[in-house]
Amino acid sequence: MLKRLAYVPEGQTREQVQATVDSLIEKSTESSTAGAMFKSLFRFKAGAERIYGDRAYVYLYAGSVVTACRPYAVLALAKQDGMWKIRGERRECETPEFWRRILQTSPEDTDALYYLGLRYSSEERVMFNSTQKWPDGDKVGNTFVVVPHDTVKATQYFDEYLRKAPNGFWAPVIQDGSGAPIRKDGLRKAQEALRTNPDDLEALGVLACNYENLGFYRKSKLAAQRFVALAPDDNKFRRGEAMRDRIRTSDFNLAVQKEYFDKNPEKLKEVEAELGFKLFDGEVTLP
Repeated sequence: MLKRLAYVPEGQTREQVQATVDSLIEKSTESSTAGAMFKSLFRFKAGAERIYGDRAYVYLYAGSVVTACRPYAVLALAKQDGMWKIRGERRECETPEFWRRILQTSPEDTDALYYLGLRYSSEERVMFNSTQKWPDGDKVGNTFVVVPHDTVKATQYFDEYLRKAPNGFWAPVIQDGSGAPIRKDGLRKAQEALRTNPDDLEALGVLACNYENLGFYRKSKLAAQRFVALAPDDNKFRRGEAMRDRIRTSDFNLAVQKEYFDKNPEKLKEVEAELGFKLFDGEVTLP
């Protein structure tokens, strides 16, 4: 199983921690980080651990067997009743508020920068039982809803990490894009291009596609509408047809997303505070 343990929390023996981690791996599904790793290559990275009060973290490395975009993982441990217990993977255990508090007290903690960047670098997908109906009249039922995040913030956090720790633990996966698969440089460039030229067809196409994937359906629809208005007969890679399809489906996607947030108002408040604008109300603007 594990080749060696880099860190054994106070109060437990190496054997106890080994048994806990082995149990975690055995119970993991193929969709989880641990389950996706070949057990023979699953090991702690020596000398890479952090302790924050009642929380401790150990770093894992599995070469290329995790997937191209997740070569590293970190297990989170929490002290409970005087004993350290594994909570799961770190990126799934802590809120952005936790990392921001760490940065306030320890501005040079580059781990916090990486995890904030990771948190904002992609859309969040949650399972939701929707009462909306498909165009054919069937009820949607269980489906994934996209919870959007601010990808511009992600890039800023990653850039700050590389500035402070160009040879840091996470630097290689940020630099080659594998540990930060959605840095959205393409999105950022398209936004800059549209600020210079509001009729930039290529930029509008990039924005329409990216905004849809990220859950910004009103922005995606606006970009697609402007694209079609400027180039109604565009056949490059069938983009015109794709844009018209995007316009038709955006209202449906938005309705499902709004239904989810109507039932989770605190989540909506958190997301809108992060984004700095209303998802469903007010004027829609580009970029």
